[in-house]
Amino acid sequence: MSEDLAQLKAALGNSGPILLDFDGPICGVFSAHPAPVIAKALLDEIEETGVPIPADLQRESDPMEVLKWSALVGSNNLVRRVDDALRSAELVAVQTSAPTPFASEIIISAKAAQRPVAIVSNNSAEAVRAYLDRHGLSSYVSPVVGAPTPIRRR
Repeated sequence: MSEDLAQLKAALGNSGPILLDFDGPICGVFSAHPAPVIAKALLDEIEETGVPIPADLQRESDPMEVLKWSALVGSNNLVRRVDDALRSAELVAVQTSAPTPFASEIIISAKAAQRPVAIVSNNSAEAVRAYLDRHGLSSYVSPVVGAPTPIRRR
């Protein structure tokens, strides 16, 4: 057993499953596709529908906040449109997302220490799985729980 694995096992003790968030602990989802650019694209989607956008929201740089706002004021069609655009942007973004240092090693070591690893995220499960596939980590993580679809939110 490697020294790193022995240290991880000691640190984990009798703990149970390891739950990780995705954006941050695993990677910087929008590191190569900045979140403010995606938020602006989502606002453009809303604008195309004719729904008035408040001035403070026009300056929003967080795509998740734009999605939340659309769910509060829009129809199911608007929420679905914004959510679909965000999911598409996430799928593009994870193709070039910067891995968080040592995240892969921690996931692999935890699994080797017989600790189940799950990811729970407000990002789409599809984006999380695409990232895991791209980095050869899919077999080390189960389950992946991502953001629900707008239909489930309502």
